[in-house]
Amino acid sequence: MNKYEQMRRFNFKLLSLALLSIFVISFVVMSCEPETKVTFQNQRNEDLDVFVASVRRDGSIDGFVDYGTIPSQTTKTIYITFLGDEWVNRIEIRDTLGKVVFSHDYNRPDLEKIGWKITIPP
Repeated sequence: MNKYEQMRRFNFKLLSLALLSIFVISFVVMSCEPETKVTFQNQRNEDLDVFVASVRRDGSIDGFVDYGTIPSQTTKTIYITFLGDEWVNRIEIRDTLGKVVFSHDYNRPDLEKIGWKITIPP
């Protein structure tokens, strides 16, 4: 086998590996659930922080993720990932001192029933 054939085989293997990688990455990305758009209405006179954690079937909770701040007296849309209709997330709203002022467990059907909107009363 001459150098030209060796290089051609190497290029073919490299191209095959690249195409396989693109296929695998595309499959992984497409199999992920899309983010769910949830609108929060903050009716309080203080800024509030949104935290979300996954709730397991046994009731234990994964670590909370900070999804940002909702300024006082405003509405803000936040994108949250839910993995299927049965996946449950705990949404906690905390004041600037870290005190929980709102906490509820939601799955996608729950949020759909309330129009994808969560209101935090004064």
